[in-house]
Amino acid sequence: MYDLVMNRTYSLGGKDFVQVQTLSENGLDGVEATVPAAQSGTLTVRTNNTDGTLTMDNAGHGITTASHIDLYWINTDGTYGFRRNATVGTVSGTSVPFTSGSGNNLPASSSVMYAATVQVYTVNITGAEATAICMAVDSTAGQIVLLKTGGTVEVLAVQLSPLQTYCWVSSDPACVSNPITGSTIDTVHITIADITSSRSARMSCQMATS
Repeated sequence: MYDLVMNRTYSLGGKDFVQVQTLSENGLDGVEATVPAAQSGTLTVRTNNTDGTLTMDNAGHGITTASHIDLYWINTDGTYGFRRNATVGTVSGTSVPFTSGSGNNLPASSSVMYAATVQVYTVNITGAEATAICMAVDSTAGQIVLLKTGGTVEVLAVQLSPLQTYCWVSSDPACVSNPITGSTIDTVHITIADITSSRSARMSCQMATS
């Protein structure tokens, strides 16, 4: 049996409201991994809202032709911008062209950006049985994507700002309907925005299995 323990405190009008709940089910699957640091560069070519070329700060950036990268940048208001699963073109030294992907429109040309090669993990989650989904990365921005059909079809994509956690719980009236129902999740993609070191990332799914 696997327990999800929720302990929340709300403050309103000088008064505290405490909510404690435990949800127990038989099934659990997920990922806990140390995710490599992103690499920093500059958007030296901005072809359009989705395509461009990065000039990386380090020739040993490790990004390879035809790989997939997630992109991060910091907006003028201090919030993060996110794109995920962009396809890398022909890499030449520090020049990394990319196309497509999903997420926010690219920032202005000459913007500093962080590129992270997508890390792929295997799971076996029956969406219809999900009772809780929790995701977090350690002290940085990150992206966690749940996919089906051999990792080719996105089902749920989550963008996490620093110190932010995503949690969907079936019994919480504030939550919308099950975001992965009807799908068998077989792949998880994870990246982080931190360029100084690797970080821990976690995704857990509790399931009501017999």
